[in-house]
Amino acid sequence: MYFEEVKCNLIIKFNIFKEFKNIFAAVTTRKTQTYSISNEKKHWVLYQEKLFDSIGVPLSNISYLKQTHSNVVKLVKKSGFRGCGDGMFTFEKRNFLVITVADCVPVYFYIPKIELIGLVHCGWKGLKKGIIEKSLNILEKEIESFNVNNLYCVIGPHIKQCCYEFDKEDALSFGSKYIRKEKKNKVRLDLTGIVTDRLINEGVKLNNIEISPFCTSCNAELFYSYRRDKSLKGRMIGIIGLYC
Repeated sequence: MYFEEVKCNLIIKFNIFKEFKNIFAAVTTRKTQTYSISNEKKHWVLYQEKLFDSIGVPLSNISYLKQTHSNVVKLVKKSGFRGCGDGMFTFEKRNFLVITVADCVPVYFYIPKIELIGLVHCGWKGLKKGIIEKSLNILEKEIESFNVNNLYCVIGPHIKQCCYEFDKEDALSFGSKYIRKEKKNKVRLDLTGIVTDRLINEGVKLNNIEISPFCTSCNAELFYSYRRDKSLKGRMIGIIGLYC
């Protein structure tokens, strides 16, 4: 992963997509005047316009969801509001998929051979409901030309095990290998390992997965964090799209 400044917006882009010139994939940082829920709606709209204008994308070309920590994943053909859910895939050029995150895991998908892109919001609830598995199952079922061997993925910045204190009973549902013991009824949960293993179990090659080294909770100067800040004061924006 590497940093790039775009018209005073500091964003993070991904090495694994670097060779593909037609794709834009990134996540914003706190140094991009990023969305804060304390902002009035008009300020949020203005921020969106400035952000997407900086990468040459009008707001009319954005697809977004009401995120509900579900396992709902959609194949979308038109831009705009796509209802409730936590994941989107598309073949459409200049249809830029957008999610917001502040500790949860943004997972980016790209198959250059068929120019399919996807973006999935993975919180612990969605992972427990199998959103990774459902995403890959939908692609395999609905897309005749889909081949998981050609799939590239990025696991974007999220809260790491060092900071993710979690209820022991809920954590055990993911398996003991993802747990580090702490207090009596508390453990630390490894979201990175869970997402990586589930992608691999669905057939994605390890060499085709880029994993963020950043913990959103540890790096207060770069990221918003729900756990660290004790409230959702802001969010980063994950975005992926094909230019033409």
